[in-house]
Amino acid sequence: MSAATSEGLPKVSVVTVCWNSQDVIEETIQSVVSQSYEPIEYIVVDGGSTDGTLDVIRAHESALSTWISEADEGISDAFNKGIRRTSGDLVGLLNAGDAYRPRTIARIARASRQDPDSDVFYGDIYMTDATGDTEYVRKAQKGIDASAFRYAMPSIPHPSVFVRKPLYEKRLYNPRIEYAMDYEWLRDMAERGCRFRYIEGTCLARMRLEGKSNNQYADTLGEVHRICVEYGDNPMFSFLYNCVFRNLRFRLRRMAETTTAGRLLVDGYRRLITLLGLRRWEY
Repeated sequence: MSAATSEGLPKVSVVTVCWNSQDVIEETIQSVVSQSYEPIEYIVVDGGSTDGTLDVIRAHESALSTWISEADEGISDAFNKGIRRTSGDLVGLLNAGDAYRPRTIARIARASRQDPDSDVFYGDIYMTDATGDTEYVRKAQKGIDASAFRYAMPSIPHPSVFVRKPLYEKRLYNPRIEYAMDYEWLRDMAERGCRFRYIEGTCLARMRLEGKSNNQYADTLGEVHRICVEYGDNPMFSFLYNCVFRNLRFRLRRMAETTTAGRLLVDGYRRLITLLGLRRWEY
């Protein structure tokens, strides 16, 4: 990857964290190294994989700025390890299994030059199934400020997010947070007055629909609830919304998606809440 050019283009750093990801890491790496934009710095942080992940990484070693493979203390710790190694003006985090769309980094770099007052850049993404087929478009939320983070994460699809490096120099991810680290970090940045810029007109990335277990999702919502309380949201409403309503809705959806009729019902529900303006989906 190139160093900063004489044209003054912002250097973009991308960090991919992975662990035992041999089936999906190839697509992720290819989506970064095939970007037409320069200069890009690409760092891969592996958590000590025991499958074929390291073989895939080594096959692309010449296209990487650096990579490491060692045990970590969770995703937040892995993110922080990668971010500390970055030297770019902008930093994106792309998990194994997710992928950038062509020219994504060029669009982000252009937006950052056109809007020097914004700190966080993000946009829409494709949600895909295990075969890579698009299920729907997850639309990002426009006009985000600190108020948008009350009680839950606004729609900021994390594979699309790029952050100016000075924000990470202010603070990294909280290593005590296991699942909702991006919500807590972005909320803190919003509380500090950081500006968010929505990139319109195109999807920036593809993200796989993951089969999270009910227990893991419940743990995530528990963390979201604790973060909400820490930032001054009403504890009772946060508990009822996150730990009861959202958890129950997730479990019902997972049950419904085991049948054809249930999947049609879920699709209908998404279309309805889109029509009502409650969420931003697109088919």
